[in-house]
Amino acid sequence: MKNRKAVLLLTLLCAILAAQSAVVGQVSTRSTTMSVGAAQPLATRQTALSSALGQMNLSADQRRQATADFEKLPAQAQEVVLCKLLPKYAEKAYYPSNRDRIVFNPGDILKNLVPTITSFYPAKHSPGYGVAVIGNFFNANCKVYFDGVELATYPWSDMLVFVVPAGKTCGVNYPVYVKNTSSGATGNTMQYKVVAPMGYRGVNGFNFANFGTPQISWNVFRDYFTPAAVEYSNGSHRYSAQAWYDSSYKGVGGGGDCYGMSVRSIRAKMHSWQGLYGSWWSGNVQASVWDYARIDPQVLDSVREDQGGQISRVAWDLISYRWNSQSHNAAWEFIRDALASYDPMRQPIMCVWGPAGGHAIVAYRVEEVGDDRRIYVYDNNKPYRESETSDGDSVAHVSKSTGKFTYAFWPGEYANKMLSLSYNETIFDLPLLPVGVGATTGATASAGSETTVAIFDNPNSVSQITDEQGHTMFAGGKQNMDAATRIPNSMRFIPLTGAPTPPGYPAIFIFSKSTGKSLTFDIGGNKQTMARIFSPGRLIELTVQSGKFRVYKLQTADQELQLSNVSQMNLGALNVIAIRQDSEQMFQLQGLRGIQQGTMNVRLQPSGAGLAISGNSGARLNLTVKGLSNTGAQQSILNNITVPAGRSGQINVPNFNNLRNTKLNLQLGN
Repeated sequence: MKNRKAVLLLTLLCAILAAQSAVVGQVSTRSTTMSVGAAQPLATRQTALSSALGQMNLSADQRRQATADFEKLPAQAQEVVLCKLLPKYAEKAYYPSNRDRIVFNPGDILKNLVPTITSFYPAKHSPGYGVAVIGNFFNANCKVYFDGVELATYPWSDMLVFVVPAGKTCGVNYPVYVKNTSSGATGNTMQYKVVAPMGYRGVNGFNFANFGTPQISWNVFRDYFTPAAVEYSNGSHRYSAQAWYDSSYKGVGGGGDCYGMSVRSIRAKMHSWQGLYGSWWSGNVQASVWDYARIDPQVLDSVREDQGGQISRVAWDLISYRWNSQSHNAAWEFIRDALASYDPMRQPIMCVWGPAGGHAIVAYRVEEVGDDRRIYVYDNNKPYRESETSDGDSVAHVSKSTGKFTYAFWPGEYANKMLSLSYNETIFDLPLLPVGVGATTGATASAGSETTVAIFDNPNSVSQITDEQGHTMFAGGKQNMDAATRIPNSMRFIPLTGAPTPPGYPAIFIFSKSTGKSLTFDIGGNKQTMARIFSPGRLIELTVQSGKFRVYKLQTADQELQLSNVSQMNLGALNVIAIRQDSEQMFQLQGLRGIQQGTMNVRLQPSGAGLAISGNSGARLNLTVKGLSNTGAQQSILNNITVPAGRSGQINVPNFNNLRNTKLNLQLGN
């Protein structure tokens, strides 16, 4: 009996879907750009059917009959049958979850009681798609009436199946009731909502559009990087973490939170609840990502936390690597292969940039038509709408012959540069600050340990950056894209917001594999800029208006800062900080004077316990030394330090934990 019921169910579904496919063929009002999920290859469908039938313990004859009925269906109808029979297949095909429990129990059905509707599966759907009516007292004499019109009705146990008729307006509720044509009894009326085809966007995309966050809170920042990485045990903020938060992290959602929405939508689809509100998400699981509401503060803050995830050492190291090494055709092939794997951890995320800003979108389908390599995307600037007639042209294009990339990601703005990542490359067990201090991580450990980041709070202050080989960051006023002349393994990072970059957002430059490199920064403008150079275990801060400064031999024991023509630089603060697992050792140089046209070099000892100063024209300055740790902050001041021309001065600090009782001393050398 059980096997007969299984075959009967499959046969019934096939019959319904055959009729359904005929209705779909009649729909001609939808835009040709409407997102419609493509069926899997025939071999994949045949393998899936064999798996489904194998789970039913059918006889050979029953298997052959079921297979024959299945093969009569068009490909898309076969796809829906498999989604109904195999939950894992439905997940891969982005089909809505079954939120209603359907029990098949033919038994004796009372024939004269009033048929009653209790629910629908799915709760909403599109013209040409099958819908199950769940209720009581249904039998073969019962017919479904949709908007007052009797429909072809297929009874099965305690449900009736009908196909949403063509020509209905999407986004509108229509009355549905069931009538027993034998007894004449008419049941209750319930509303059924007809919607535009949902596809990936209507199931796995959020129902609200990209939004901006002027300032991501410290609480979100602390949770993402872990409290131990950004705060001391007494609750005070680590100086280097505060510098990172202030300079880049807190404003990264100012234009929009598209990167966070892209990553969080996949997290929600996979029920991966790590993060600030993990317990809330696990206790509020919805049937689809589209069902989560923007009004929930937990949803918004979770998006913001993932938005800030692009501002981490590991993320920047990966993005910079792909920027420099992944062609547009290679990015398309990366997406194609990831989708073909059906591994949800490899769901592709595209990072795209145009002249005005950057954007992040989720790729869910590719196709190749002649020279045109297309990528269909969930773009949170263009969320699915139940009444839409088009998906907003959310299709990116790569020319196979030229490699040219184009995508319209807001009105009048086209992206011309892109790279692709997989979801598992955007989530980290232990995200790291650029100085490399984590809860269980040393200053030079893990991915991105050779990455140096330079941040300037005045985004227009840097006119050029040059390395020791004469390679440059800019050419013709734009980022240098010539592999022969640009600085290798570098990029100017434009935040992924989905909107024009906010005018005040800082200029950020990433240098991967920077160990041993030397960089010269040319600064210009009519106002000062705060420059911060972050690298594992070290932070340099200086306020400057014009001139040049160089950082030699990055991330080596001989790393050194050189200032040229200091008297013309309008130099303000100069801080050199050594970052340790449990402390920070800071040297603040103030009141620089006595320097004419020459240079001044500043070098931190590898241990962080001392600072060397030298110059070819001499220098006078004041020095404040600070020790920051779990026990609080201490400092000691040494005023009127004089370093003669051609000499070097070495300031040694024997004990940063007891600066109040430590005497600083200056040793002069040649």
